[in-house]
Amino acid sequence: MKKILLIILLLFPFSLFADYTITSKDEILINKVEQKIYKVIEISDNLTPEIVTNRIAEIIIEEKLTWRMKSIFEKLIENIENNYSINFEIKKTTWMESKYFAKQIDVFWVKIFATKKVGDNKIKHAATIMAEYLDSDENRVIDNPALIEKLKEQKAALIMFYDENDSENFFERESSDEFLEKYEVQDLYDVETRPNWFPHNKKSREFDASIEEIFHLISSKWYSLIYNEHLWENDWSFLSMYMDIARWNTFYKIPQEYPEEAWYTYYDETCDYNCQLTEYFYWAFTSYLWGQDSTYRYDEIQDEWQLNTKEKLKQKDEVYNMFENIGDLLPNVLPDWEYR
Repeated sequence: MKKILLIILLLFPFSLFADYTITSKDEILINKVEQKIYKVIEISDNLTPEIVTNRIAEIIIEEKLTWRMKSIFEKLIENIENNYSINFEIKKTTWMESKYFAKQIDVFWVKIFATKKVGDNKIKHAATIMAEYLDSDENRVIDNPALIEKLKEQKAALIMFYDENDSENFFERESSDEFLEKYEVQDLYDVETRPNWFPHNKKSREFDASIEEIFHLISSKWYSLIYNEHLWENDWSFLSMYMDIARWNTFYKIPQEYPEEAWYTYYDETCDYNCQLTEYFYWAFTSYLWGQDSTYRYDEIQDEWQLNTKEKLKQKDEVYNMFENIGDLLPNVLPDWEYR
């Protein structure tokens, strides 16, 4: 926890003072306040976010900061709280978002919006899956600090509809462009979000789509932007090289038939090369996390993906070694719908 807090503080001056002209007097004050905060972190044995944020609030009063400097340091409090706290409380949407969605849950920096028809249990389930992807050791801290800025920069959001008809009501409205210009979105349906389906229930023949759709949001909006050499979803990353091997050729358009030796054979003609990479990343990484491992699941997906276990992936696909090498940068367990 101390390490993460120190990282946040190191990033703090660059991220929050960027829009301000800092005077030499400001710099002296900023350094003074920062040193006091560092001291709290270093001497505290049982450190909690509340201890740090409460101390910052006290320092604001002690130093008699101007309203401008006060607002900046209050932003630091907000940064720390957003990186440590998670609340599955369903809130009503406000402002522009309320035109399209009735409720929302905030998971760290990510917003989940849902229409009125979406069940409360479904949006809470999606929030749990999101939290587990971002905080796989479940210590209430985002596992990878590099994601913090991307979460804010991309304004990634999950949007939930009851079903396809509910979704069409949103996307067919011209005014929805206002929302889509503000957020980078991935959609998910209530009817496909099933807490009692596989992989949470190993005996189920049906699959909880939140595992896939929320992963797509993370992989395309964050991981590929941060680790572009490895995971960038275009034709020059390591990921693309491994996909081409898995398909036994570089196919920019879907072929009429894949080579017999291929183990990744996606036939959706609406899916371009980058889209193919998104799907390949999902199949490979969830298999690496044992997320496709059942006889029922293999029967369901074999026409598209054959390496449904970690062991099969290790034996046949070099992407396994890449995951091993950058493992600390990615989730290390599959969400199990029990965020503690």
